[in-house]
Amino acid sequence: MANRDKGILNLPIGIFQREFAQRENLKCRVLWLSEKFHNLPLAAHPRVPVDVVAAVREAFAGMAKDAQGRKILEASAELVKQKPPFGFSPSDDSDYDNYRKFYKNTLLKGFSTE
Repeated sequence: MANRDKGILNLPIGIFQREFAQRENLKCRVLWLSEKFHNLPLAAHPRVPVDVVAAVREAFAGMAKDAQGRKILEASAELVKQKPPFGFSPSDDSDYDNYRKFYKNTLLKGFSTE
């Protein structure tokens, strides 16, 4: 997390964002930008029936269009100070290939995608 007392910003990969720095009144300079990485994956165990997976997927994907779902998204966004758009986007396994590639090639020890 941020260490403001020493003027150091030391955040885990993926959390440091320009908006965060602006909101927290921190100075930052972007040295490099990676490709985009999807956030908050929702995954189902292989034993979960396909129809249940489809129903949950549809429910999450439709939250922004549903009055009650939108209310939940807005309330949670307020907690984490997220700006619109709110909601979930359907994806498939290949959308997370860049995570696997990163962990396969990272110089950090102890990470595996297997």
